[in-house]
Amino acid sequence: MSNSKEKRWKDCSRIAERKRIFKRIYRQEFDDLYQSFNFATDIEQFIENEQINVHVFTYGDKDQSPSYYAIHHYKCDTSDRDFNVRLLNNGVNAHILYVSGVQALTGYRYCYICKLQAFKTSNPNINRDMKRYMEKCKKNNGKIVKKVILEKFARLFVPHLLNNITYRYLFVNDRESEFKPTEYYITYDIEAFEKYIQQNYGEDSTVISYLIPYCVASTVKNKSGIHSFCYDIRQADFLDQWLDQVFEEAKQIKKDNKYEDESISQHFEVPVIGFNSAKFDVSLVFKNLKSKNWRITKHVGSGTVAKQIIVRHKDTHIQLRFVDALIYCTKMTLKKLVRDIGGG
Repeated sequence: MSNSKEKRWKDCSRIAERKRIFKRIYRQEFDDLYQSFNFATDIEQFIENEQINVHVFTYGDKDQSPSYYAIHHYKCDTSDRDFNVRLLNNGVNAHILYVSGVQALTGYRYCYICKLQAFKTSNPNINRDMKRYMEKCKKNNGKIVKKVILEKFARLFVPHLLNNITYRYLFVNDRESEFKPTEYYITYDIEAFEKYIQQNYGEDSTVISYLIPYCVASTVKNKSGIHSFCYDIRQADFLDQWLDQVFEEAKQIKKDNKYEDESISQHFEVPVIGFNSAKFDVSLVFKNLKSKNWRITKHVGSGTVAKQIIVRHKDTHIQLRFVDALIYCTKMTLKKLVRDIGGG
């Protein structure tokens, strides 16, 4: 053994194994300046060199209650080997742990072919349901195939009638002239600051950050006039307090938007309008939209872009319809939107 001050590790130790894996993946000896594995830049090279499929799980509010669920699937087309990990994130540091049993962790059994479709282990008919699904999945080579199912009889394409029960009722009764747009509503805007999780890790690293809301403001327009209110981070659970007041304000707006003729069919959802909120504002308040007092009944859009969310109060049954104003118009600034559409 040469005279060296370099610290040596036993050949069977975890550190020695880590260095061997590092050399196999990066094709070079371990460097003491190496910071950490970066999912954003290293995962593609990792699955290609190791010929495995990586499935990432995390813990949080996915449906109505906190649970473990899959958030990412990194697939290698030439391999069917799976490597399951759990992502841990405390807001400052991010770590991953190896998952030996996905079924025990999540309470779901995943399709062995596509690895995407999940079945609850508590379902007494899980074996039957999985068998049926896997037979179809095998025929489609693990790909999701969408089919267009035509109705037996052709129907006119009139979405302005079929999708609006109020206009449909007035049209059938030859009373279209009585149709009126929704006049009263609530607007909202959330301000946030950026918090960094990973930065200064070299030229090829990606800065990872997330947004923390610190203030929310709303303006209410009803028959009695216009007024505003706001909450900020200095108040405990300020987003929940804001939602409480929004539901209270919605009671009056629901009454103001009603037709005088109560025989006219009508949706009583109160519009809560944001500007460029589909990607940002809704994501900041999304976890607060599910609580013991209210729940999400409808979600239109993807996991990253929420075009419309309907939230229903469990006691008062008031329904809020969160929408983004930019979905209904061309891309423009807030100032131009207020001037051209809002009449401001």
